[in-house]
Amino acid sequence: MQILFPAFLLSFFREPLYFSKPRIWAEDGTIYLNNAIDNSFWNIFDPSNTGQSEINYYSFYTNFFSHISANIIPISYAAHVNTYASFVFQILTCIVIYNSIFYLFKNKYICIFLALSPIFLSSAEIWLSLISVQFWGSTGMIFILNAKKQNILNLIYSFLAFFTGSGSLFLLPFFLLKIIKDKKKDLILNFISLIGITALVIQIKSFFDSDADSLRFQIDFLKNLPKGLVSSLFPRFINTSNSYLPVSLNSTYNSFNLLIIFLFILLVCISIVICLRTKNSEEIRFNLLMPIFSYWLLSTISSMNMSGGERYGLPVYCGLTFVILLAIKYQKNKVFNLILVFIFSSIYILRIPVFFQTIKFYDPSWLNWKEQVEERNLSTDTAIKVFPQWENFPSWQLSLPPLKK
Repeated sequence: MQILFPAFLLSFFREPLYFSKPRIWAEDGTIYLNNAIDNSFWNIFDPSNTGQSEINYYSFYTNFFSHISANIIPISYAAHVNTYASFVFQILTCIVIYNSIFYLFKNKYICIFLALSPIFLSSAEIWLSLISVQFWGSTGMIFILNAKKQNILNLIYSFLAFFTGSGSLFLLPFFLLKIIKDKKKDLILNFISLIGITALVIQIKSFFDSDADSLRFQIDFLKNLPKGLVSSLFPRFINTSNSYLPVSLNSTYNSFNLLIIFLFILLVCISIVICLRTKNSEEIRFNLLMPIFSYWLLSTISSMNMSGGERYGLPVYCGLTFVILLAIKYQKNKVFNLILVFIFSSIYILRIPVFFQTIKFYDPSWLNWKEQVEERNLSTDTAIKVFPQWENFPSWQLSLPPLKK
């Protein structure tokens, strides 16, 4: 309850419409739900069943609930299933984080804050949508890697994370390294790594089943990598884009934005130095710092057009927040500690208005899924719009077949 209640409140008050009138977001509808319509249950487990050749990874959690949405419950409630299934996984992520880091902090409120950080730092684009589970899963796995002792919940979570997107697999080498260094012989840790190795084989098969002409790893995209790495490194504490457009018109940062970015990077650098001077420096290096920056690099390279962004940066944002809070814990000089707390608090408070800005990804004027489905002509194929529905932008929609008699 220490996590469930605040996580629900934080999510609900961010935008109640997500819960009362759920949406289906982009690929959730056009690829996964569309691909699940009239497919058999066993197609869920087919690694080549991504629905589109350029997806390049197997997504178990998304496939599973898309099948339920398309074939088990009335299709008009598909948005409810997608949204609530995503919410369950996000809550599970918060619980996993809380349980994994509780032993490190004496103050439980710091643990609660860190456990809720994925909700607070996530873009509304990857919030309460099935396609976002891969990013949340990668976030949770960073904290599972830092758990003192693994448990069954972590094992179940690891299965879902490893089999729902390739991002979590970027952390697999560090789980294997931890097994080698593990003196306590944690059996569940071994099972987690075994699941990761199995998922790696499945994901590689999915990758090689993709259309070679559509793969994301193209040499021309390297020009986007520097900008992608920057956008995946630090959270958007200040709103810099037009909230009604999918792409920012303001690509330059003003002096205040640059100051905030500088302070955040400075805070991260100081925190890393403090953490590496502690007696736990080896664990922090191999279980936290190296995984964060490895994921940061590999996920940006494998991102769409290597352009990175807030979606791919969520595990990095939460991981760096973890590093900063550890540094505050380890810093013994009271004056310096207060300075760190002040800078950290000041920057993260700026995030609050950005956190509540969801209209770019959920405009109440956009057509609602449930109403469209219930009002469609049941005798013919009907195009149903999903979110987003930006003007002057390619339409996101799928075609529902006529109702069978």
